[in-house]
Amino acid sequence: MSISVYYGRAGSGKTRAVYERIRQVMTDCPGEPIILLVPEPATYRVERELAEFMPEKGFTTVRVVGFGRLGYQVYQSIGSKGAGQSSLSSFGRSMLLRLVMKRKQKELGLLEQATKRPEFSSVLQQLFSEFRAFRVGPIDLERGAESVKNKVLQKKLQELAICMAAYEEEISRHGERDIDPIMEIVEALPQSPLMENSHVFIDGFHWFTPTHYELIYTLFDLAKEAVITIDLPMAPKALNMARRGEHLFSRPLEIYDTLVARYGSSINWVGFDGKRGPHIVQELESNYFTSPSKQNSTDTTVPLIRGYNREREADAVARRILAYVESSPEARYRDVCIMLRESETYGDTLEKVFGRYGIPHFIDRQRPMKNHPLGELLTALFDIVRHSYSRDSMFLLLKQT
Repeated sequence: MSISVYYGRAGSGKTRAVYERIRQVMTDCPGEPIILLVPEPATYRVERELAEFMPEKGFTTVRVVGFGRLGYQVYQSIGSKGAGQSSLSSFGRSMLLRLVMKRKQKELGLLEQATKRPEFSSVLQQLFSEFRAFRVGPIDLERGAESVKNKVLQKKLQELAICMAAYEEEISRHGERDIDPIMEIVEALPQSPLMENSHVFIDGFHWFTPTHYELIYTLFDLAKEAVITIDLPMAPKALNMARRGEHLFSRPLEIYDTLVARYGSSINWVGFDGKRGPHIVQELESNYFTSPSKQNSTDTTVPLIRGYNREREADAVARRILAYVESSPEARYRDVCIMLRESETYGDTLEKVFGRYGIPHFIDRQRPMKNHPLGELLTALFDIVRHSYSRDSMFLLLKQT
């Protein structure tokens, strides 16, 4: 087992080095499986970039996956989810939670009214799933309740501990398990032929949950070679930074500390100090968070636009995009990226303004299916059958058509 950690600032060349190493592995060890683990939203982009990077403009032995897709391919390789895995569906868990809440309703105070709502079981199910991802159980919730001074929060934690303990007891009584999906992958990985002489690369992550670390440990232990990238500005040993949560590099430092505690001196550290982008961006990236602050040493500036409402801001952005596209024959709309703190706040406004200016665009946000015209049409059709051609359901259908 060989473990390498590529460290460096964002844009220093870590991802390119991963692509080059993958290409070298494909040349030196043809046929051996390669797993490139990246965040779920980035799988399509990374797959395209990697295909363009290869001399043949494609590949067959590399699997570019997120955690969810990795689990699917592992289960596919062994033929099933395994005998020890949970067979209880999400709907079954929701029904079991409703039963538990009904039985424990008299013991609850703050959550008593919430337990009467049918959708609260789904909320609890999602909350318990997050608890399992961070290895938090009923005992941990009780300890947390004892350590907080806020009485309302204390009561909520205690009641959540009661619900979670009763749920786990009920689910074990039926001979089932409700474990984190990542831990199911961890249990199935040793049986998978994908891990035989495999090369594992992990790129693009800034932090992991405790269950993610368990999966990474299992991947590293089973793999022939493992590489992971970390966004750190310099050699970790020379990093004189306090390990505090508010620090800019606290998350990458947490990954560094965890890997060192697990593998120690067996890690091969590879540093990168390349830079990318305009000089003003490099200046900002290097000096923005330094103290005392430094003045801009370049001749360019970053414009700040202030509008008295969101429509004016979106209008200014649209005009700048058009000016950029018209400035050069090589300029393309796909070169432009708009980053928002919340897509819900500006998404509708940007769509309206871009439509007015004729700017092709794609907004990466989830839209509920019930708001889609086809979804509304199907809902109206079902309502007609359910309510025996009632006046309201007929008018709803006519509105959609």
